[in-house]
Amino acid sequence: MYKELKKTLETVARYHHRATVFQDWVACCALSFSNAVDLMQYEKREAEYMKIVAKYEKADLDRFPVMLAMLIECFEKERDEDWLGKLYGELELSGHGGQFLRRTTFPA
Repeated sequence: MYKELKKTLETVARYHHRATVFQDWVACCALSFSNAVDLMQYEKREAEYMKIVAKYEKADLDRFPVMLAMLIECFEKERDEDWLGKLYGELELSGHGGQFLRRTTFPA
C-alpha cells in the first residue's frame, strides 16, 4: 500500500511542487480531524482548509481522502513506522519548506 500511496502522491496536482502537495494534503487531513472533534476553532480551521483546497482541481482533491485511506492502511500494517517521514524523505522534499521530520517513539 505504501508504494501505491507514494505513486499517487507523485501524480497528484503536477501543477504544484510535490512539497506543496504533501504539505497541503497533511494540513487538510489535520484540519479535518481537528474540526471533527474541536469546535472552538472550527471557523478559523475551515477557512484555512478552504484556502488550501481552492488551489486544486476536483480530480486532485478527490485523491486526498484516498491517500489518507492508504496512509491509514499503512499504519494498520505497521503502526510503529514513520510513514509520513518516509514519504517526505523518499520524495526528496527536504529543503522545500524548511521542515525536519524525525522518528519519535511514543509509549503505547
